[in-house]
Amino acid sequence: MEKKQEIALGAVELIEEGQAIALNGGTTTVEIAKILVEKFHRLTIFTNDLQILNILGTNKDFNIILTGGFYNHEERTLYDKQCEEVLAAFNIDIAFITVNALSYEHGLTDFRVHEVGVIKTIFSRTKYKVVVADSSKFETSSYINICSLKDIDLIVTDNSIPSHIAEKYNNHNIRVLFQNEGTR
Repeated sequence: MEKKQEIALGAVELIEEGQAIALNGGTTTVEIAKILVEKFHRLTIFTNDLQILNILGTNKDFNIILTGGFYNHEERTLYDKQCEEVLAAFNIDIAFITVNALSYEHGLTDFRVHEVGVIKTIFSRTKYKVVVADSSKFETSSYINICSLKDIDLIVTDNSIPSHIAEKYNNHNIRVLFQNEGTR
């Protein structure tokens, strides 16, 4: 949990007051939501995660758009066509997306069947795409492809990523932000 909090602290530094942001379902985006409530006053936030909704709902000045859709009991998220249609109706300044795996060879991948369409829809409507992932997810793959690493703008992670992986990403112009060290 400490690594996810570290990542969340780095991620929120990318946000400006008044922006429209998206947070998909995930434990790291839950940590981002906690910081948003403390640090910001005016944001519009799109989410499909009920836990994130509960956290953000404590700030009465936020505009919160909860997607419709079917309920995934295990993840406490909403998904399917209705969810994607709501997201597709808006323009998003910056999205913070969690995935289960990322690698140079396979890009972003996930095993959460219901979350893949949500992620793809968010990315299709977002100016600046940020993946928030702890170092254990690097150079791993899951069975559903989402997109190439070249399709995202930035990865925010903790400082435990091996230097050879960070160097490989840097050599291929894939930006990685480490909370305590800055962008590599």
